[in-house]
Amino acid sequence: MLGGGEVQDRFHRAVLQVISRAIRQCGYAPDLYLRMVSEHGGLEAAKRLLAEPVSDDSLQLWARGKPDLTIEAMARSAQWSELFSAEEREVAQQRQADWSLTPVADEIVAEVLAGVAHPLYGEDEIAWGE
Repeated sequence: MLGGGEVQDRFHRAVLQVISRAIRQCGYAPDLYLRMVSEHGGLEAAKRLLAEPVSDDSLQLWARGKPDLTIEAMARSAQWSELFSAEEREVAQQRQADWSLTPVADEIVAEVLAGVAHPLYGEDEIAWGE
């Protein structure tokens, strides 16, 4: 069994790889993820993001058809489950369930990409970029 610090280091590197994939595959740079990872490390950043309302970066990746590149997907992964509490995994699962209930119609995606509307909460209910 790997030591806790070693698993956390591997998770940190995995988060950086996911960010790199988001840039390559979607042309989207998840700036909030990157800033938080730089400031707090991958695991602490993930835990902070799960404790807050869903991030703009997660929604942008979902809207681009890449929910597998979100912090929520990483928290639910069996590979990293030991790093997250049951409550954190439940938050991640609920967000992904909510996303699956929201149709990704072209007009919704266009609005999300333009930063006009939140696909789950509508207009004016969330301040984008905060």
